[in-house]
Amino acid sequence: MKKIFIISNDMWSLYNFRYELIEEIAKKMQVIIFCEKDKYVKHFNKIDYKFININIKKSRYNFIKDIFSIIKIIYYLVKLKPSYVLTFTIKPNIYLLLISKFLNINVVPNITGLGSIFLNKNFLNRQIFSLYKYLIKYSHFVFFQNKYDRKEILSNFDLRNRVKSDILPGSGINLKKYLNVGVSKKHTKFIFAGRLIKDKGIIDLINALQILKDKNFIISFLVIGDPDPGNPSSLNNKYIKKLVKNNLIEYLRHTDSINEHLTNAQCIVIPSYREGCSRVIMEAAALGKPIITYDVPGCNNLVIDNYNGYLVKKGDIVGLADTIIKFNNLNISQKKQMGEFGRKLIEKNYLIDFVINKYIRILK
Repeated sequence: MKKIFIISNDMWSLYNFRYELIEEIAKKMQVIIFCEKDKYVKHFNKIDYKFININIKKSRYNFIKDIFSIIKIIYYLVKLKPSYVLTFTIKPNIYLLLISKFLNINVVPNITGLGSIFLNKNFLNRQIFSLYKYLIKYSHFVFFQNKYDRKEILSNFDLRNRVKSDILPGSGINLKKYLNVGVSKKHTKFIFAGRLIKDKGIIDLINALQILKDKNFIISFLVIGDPDPGNPSSLNNKYIKKLVKNNLIEYLRHTDSINEHLTNAQCIVIPSYREGCSRVIMEAAALGKPIITYDVPGCNNLVIDNYNGYLVKKGDIVGLADTIIKFNNLNISQKKQMGEFGRKLIEKNYLIDFVINKYIRILK
């Protein structure tokens, strides 16, 4: 039986984004998961797999602290000789591609987004991005989540010919978990969901909401997500409390019941600066909710302007505020139609089955 290593930062992301994929692979192959053990391990009880604990923090830039986890991975690579190694997110991707340069292993990285290493071009991020592009040639196959990321990583013509790749429909949506609730008159809230950092657009959103408040345009806006203390552009708890006290937002920390909140929304506002393929937009569209987002990679593939939502020029805070007003002034029939169009877009292009089938073809 083929052995498949799956390497990620934590079980939370594997449970929320990869569960059905891992479940399907485990039916045919021996799955060994490497990541940090957390409370989400309990959700994998029905899957036949082995677990090996490692600690590779997603937001930590001290690579020296990851060395013990890297040594552990190398040990098991040599000992168990997996047929394929599936990696997700930047650090596991880079580490395993680097190992693959020296060991004969079949690494299949998933470029889930370029994130801050692409958006914030400081010296360290430029070096990491250059390393990423260099190491990609040591992959067996690469999955991207949008065409823009593929173009950036495979910009060298020689690499484009040498590296086999494909584009996934994000992490895919299981429609059994996302009923088409649509929009009704009882759905009044606007919602933002994501990490509370600049790259996710939360600062732009707050400035847009302040513009609306200054115009005495009152809406109910719920922000869901946690600050990221390791990120210098993150909101802090003191500032969030001030926003709540000033009635600019309602606030809820990260929750595993986000669908319940999205269900009660009339619109999801995600002014992210760049995504791989925005998961929260996929979830919102699957629920039949219209979306307002920036016209950027990873968002504009999921939202067609004036079809299932509105696209706003990146960084246009006044435009973002005006678009929220524009949407709010639509009648309920127009809002509902937008939501229906978004649901159809997911049904046609972004089902979890599409992701699973593409992976299984590579692993055969």
